[in-house]
Amino acid sequence: MPMPKIILVLILTLSLFLQMNCKDEPPVKPTPTNPLQLTAEDVSCTEAWLKISLTESEVDRALTLKRNDSTIAIITITGKDTLLLDTLLLPNNTYTYTLVKDNWSATAHITTMDTTSHDWNWTVEQLGITQSYLHDVAIINDTLAYAVGEIYINDSTGKFDNTPYNLAKWNGKKWELERVVINHRGSIGVPILNGIFAFSPTDIWLVAGSPIHGDGKNWTYFDIRAILGKDSISVTKAWGSSSSDMYFVGWGGGIIYYNGTTWKKIESGTTAELNDVWGGSNKWLGDNVVLVTGMNGQLFNANKLLRIKNGVVDTLGLPIEYTKRGLLTSVWFNQYSPVYISGDWIFKFHGLAGWNSEEEKLSQSALGTYSIRGNNVNDIITSGTIGLIAHFNGVSWKMFNEVKLNYRDFHSVTIKENLAIAVGVEGTQFPVGIIAVGKRK
Repeated sequence: MPMPKIILVLILTLSLFLQMNCKDEPPVKPTPTNPLQLTAEDVSCTEAWLKISLTESEVDRALTLKRNDSTIAIITITGKDTLLLDTLLLPNNTYTYTLVKDNWSATAHITTMDTTSHDWNWTVEQLGITQSYLHDVAIINDTLAYAVGEIYINDSTGKFDNTPYNLAKWNGKKWELERVVINHRGSIGVPILNGIFAFSPTDIWLVAGSPIHGDGKNWTYFDIRAILGKDSISVTKAWGSSSSDMYFVGWGGGIIYYNGTTWKKIESGTTAELNDVWGGSNKWLGDNVVLVTGMNGQLFNANKLLRIKNGVVDTLGLPIEYTKRGLLTSVWFNQYSPVYISGDWIFKFHGLAGWNSEEEKLSQSALGTYSIRGNNVNDIITSGTIGLIAHFNGVSWKMFNEVKLNYRDFHSVTIKENLAIAVGVEGTQFPVGIIAVGKRK
């Protein structure tokens, strides 16, 4: 018999054997998918934003939400995604949220932020004599900071020196005056410095109508009016992620961008005075966003909050009532914080809650804030009129009454870790520069 027939017989025999010894297995039922999802979207010292996501079958059905072992809400969700805010939390505590429906549940764990200390020591000193002003300040580390402005002193004979100093350098103990000298179209001079932004001891930007860059000793002046052929441009403040990604803002709605090689004018769509700029990535605004505050004290409803994204300027939906309530002077945010705006009041924009005012927390006596900066959402400082310096620790604002004084205005403030510095002017008829240095205990 030929070989192929033998192989066929063996295959048929094996097939019959397998059919006789194998039983039909029941079909495997798919594991049901949990129709409930619960995630923590944002957490501060006293608040948590929770996102509830449901399948279509669970919409319009009552759900139970628990915090730890206590039921805090029985809610009916009308959409697939819903945000809930829990405001009754304590700082530095861990909570477990549980969403329950029938036999289903979903959980989310959070730990609230701790508060920072309100306990600071402040020292205040005058810098310069009559007609001296300080406009801006930058902290590089705990033994190096700079203040900029227009500072006059008497010369060695006791006579008024008409050539001002424009830079004050702090070594952790005292301030020393310096002059940054520029060559503007063949004219050597000491310009009034309006702004400063520093990345390191050797990477510092100054602003005096045009930008100045230096290493703390040697300075390069960029005549952007000549570079761009626009003599109307005058900038006063700076922010950047690096010296190859710099933004400068100022008078007449001017915005200038520098990529480390070339300069570019960005059309702002406004002629308002742009008085502060801050940028970075933010959970609610997106990546690489720059915000600019602007105002025109002569025009009603002229406040501006501009947003720059990919070189294009638009406005961040500022409520109409805020555009009417005085001036917008400064802006600050970080990756996870709300956006804070200073002015006649402090306004806060949260991507989930929209806009609200901090004036009740700060109190009516604190109207008139010029500058705002922070380490984090639980460590923010602001400065303003009548010697206002106030600190937010994540729960409450504290005003430092020891630095308050009529005819004393702190125009700029900054904070880095446990050091804060505010600068400005004291007096009206014979103004002098004023500096307050705060150290957290």
